[in-house]
Amino acid sequence: MRKIRRMLAVTLVIALMVSVFSGMNVIQAQAADKPAKPDVALISDGTETSVTVIVSGLDEVEGYCVYMKTKKDSKYKKVRTVKKDEYNWLDSISTVDDLYAGKYYFKVKSYSKSSGKTVWSSYSKAKSITLKGGRLDKQGIAETNTLDNGVTVAKTYIRANSVFNNGGYGSVKAGKYEEHNNINNHAEVYTYPKAGLIDRNAYFVMPYKETMNRYYFDDGIVSLVYPGSWGAYRKYYNSSVEICTLDGKAIVSDVYGATQMKDGYAFVFKPGGFDDDNSISQLINKNGQVVLDLQGGFKKRAGYGAGIDYDHVETISMTCGFSDGLLFCWAYTPETASYYGVVESLFYMNPKGEIVLSLPLDKYRDADKFSEGLARVWSADTGKIGYINKKGKLVIPCSYNGGSGFADGLASVCLDGKYGYINKKGETVIPFEYDNAYGAADGLASVVKDGKCGLVDYNNNIVVPLEYDDISSYEGGVAYAVKDGYVYIITGYTGK
Repeated sequence: MRKIRRMLAVTLVIALMVSVFSGMNVIQAQAADKPAKPDVALISDGTETSVTVIVSGLDEVEGYCVYMKTKKDSKYKKVRTVKKDEYNWLDSISTVDDLYAGKYYFKVKSYSKSSGKTVWSSYSKAKSITLKGGRLDKQGIAETNTLDNGVTVAKTYIRANSVFNNGGYGSVKAGKYEEHNNINNHAEVYTYPKAGLIDRNAYFVMPYKETMNRYYFDDGIVSLVYPGSWGAYRKYYNSSVEICTLDGKAIVSDVYGATQMKDGYAFVFKPGGFDDDNSISQLINKNGQVVLDLQGGFKKRAGYGAGIDYDHVETISMTCGFSDGLLFCWAYTPETASYYGVVESLFYMNPKGEIVLSLPLDKYRDADKFSEGLARVWSADTGKIGYINKKGKLVIPCSYNGGSGFADGLASVCLDGKYGYINKKGETVIPFEYDNAYGAADGLASVVKDGKCGLVDYNNNIVVPLEYDDISSYEGGVAYAVKDGYVYIITGYTGK
């Protein structure tokens, strides 16, 4: 009997040891499956309305959660859950938008899957960041001031760092594009500006959105396109391309690039793949109807790095858009050593696709759209700017270092480092005494001196003091300005 008891005791001890060791193995296995604690870095965009959370230490995890709080002694709340996508790729950068000014605290924990169960990491070390800007959705007029000359200047609640006028609407931009290098083991992290469209009552027609593009308005149509000389920008880089009515009704869809709708026409570029030969280039009217199909006969280069094999493309044609009844185009042969390549032709087409004017390359190296019957051209010899008419005749000599298109009969031009305004005869109207000039309209011209902007009349009398950081033209009875990060709206000029 004693022997049996001893055997039972030994068996029990062995079973207990097996159970203990098995439990230890399970614990060890679970510990081994637990993801490593992630690390976090924080950056804000130029508008200080959002925080980008950059996470490292995400090896062999399925996803992670971002937690945020606004007070040191408050509880964290989950604000983002990021999972692997269908391609098994996990984005390690997450952005929290539309934040107010203040201090924010963030932490992250990741998770993996083990035997059908979710295994969480420990929380990352908490990080904090302070936003001085805050959300950009506040609108309306804050206060109004009337100048001695009867002009009204209204400060608004709208924040921006630049503005221009399009048909009486203000195209505002806040923040800027920035590249952040080597943050938390990430080679490059990008933050983008925001663009919006406002009316003269300081209300958003198109609310701020993150984009490299800008809003334009003409004849009831809103265009969200890139403001460069190409007039088109890829819809990548967080930059959608849109052409729509004021109430947001789309004129076109699936657009890869476009110029602004101007004088009833816009040039659009639709992808047919990464091969430029398969792309679709069209001229459309304000109803979205195709009036000219350039597929196969007109190749549009959307930007470097688009996946195009330039060595096997003989000629690429480009356009900066339709204006004054004509579409300005140029063609060049790409060269790897040159950003633009070698220009082969400069020409203008009508809406039927007929080339109505070609410019001699031995005389001009570049040109621009027509405005009020004249177009800028760059001398092939000196690189200086002059103006031609629609017959190709040089009516204002190429003697300026820079210049704009004509508006209200005037163009701003640069001579010997100073800006002024000339008329269509090339006569000086506003003397060359300014550091920059942005355009004329409705009897007023925008000017810049010593880093401050204002408006003068065509006799060079100051109408709006030079005290703003940016200012638009006075178009449609209104001008928009920026000072200390806020938009000002200027109205009431009568010319007296």
